[in-house]
Amino acid sequence: MVALIAISVHNKDGNNAEHGNEVAENSLNPSSRKNVEMLCQPTIYKETCKNTISKAAYETSDPKELIKTGFNASIEELEKIMNNSTLYAELAKDNMTRQAMDICKEVMDFALDNFYQSIDKLSAFELSKFDEYTYDLKVWLGATITHQQTCLDGFEKTNTQAGGKMAKALNVSMEMSSNALAMFTDFSNMLKNFSGNVNRKLLYQDGDGFPSWVSEGRRRVLQFGPDGVKPNVTVAQDGSGNFTTLTEALKTVPKKECCSLCDLRQGWFV
Repeated sequence: MVALIAISVHNKDGNNAEHGNEVAENSLNPSSRKNVEMLCQPTIYKETCKNTISKAAYETSDPKELIKTGFNASIEELEKIMNNSTLYAELAKDNMTRQAMDICKEVMDFALDNFYQSIDKLSAFELSKFDEYTYDLKVWLGATITHQQTCLDGFEKTNTQAGGKMAKALNVSMEMSSNALAMFTDFSNMLKNFSGNVNRKLLYQDGDGFPSWVSEGRRRVLQFGPDGVKPNVTVAQDGSGNFTTLTEALKTVPKKECCSLCDLRQGWFV
């Protein structure tokens, strides 16, 4: 971790930062400023990233804590949208739009759960369980983006301007979610480069041939193979499945249901 803090990463983004944010960055101590640059360099929305974590960098230079700040900022933005009763009252004016809004509430609740799980996992991050922790975090963070996109997909068949308004409302949270995944992915890659000895330990196999860090649930899935795992629901646009859209399929999934072959939350195979 000390080695990571000392890394200096050149920001390749050609855009100029806003004056206020530039002043804030320049007033950081060198170690914190380097870490902000390092974490935001792989993100698509660099200015959003810097605005999100620069304030926290005054209090800590720990990259892991700065990433958690990004997670918490995403949670706050999502909760602000979910608690915006004016927005919901304005958009849910007809039956189709109300249905889309109901889906939004449900999937954004899933997205919040994924962020809270990610914070807990990152807080307990152990190099001895590097691959397992990294896998879980990438799945959960990726799911936060998918859930928000599913919310927007629900407006495709509506005849109002609600979809555009919801897309505008979700713009910042989508940027933050994308940044959160990019920051953690790049950070985990750097950690992996510094943990060669730990990685060799992770390759130790139990009697069943799987690495010791592979959980029981995932072992069962791997043992069944692709032909042995049957989906609960199949989505196919050509009509050959149970549903033609993901939005319709999501309505059938019990909240926080887990399939017997999978140890990931919301583990239905859709």
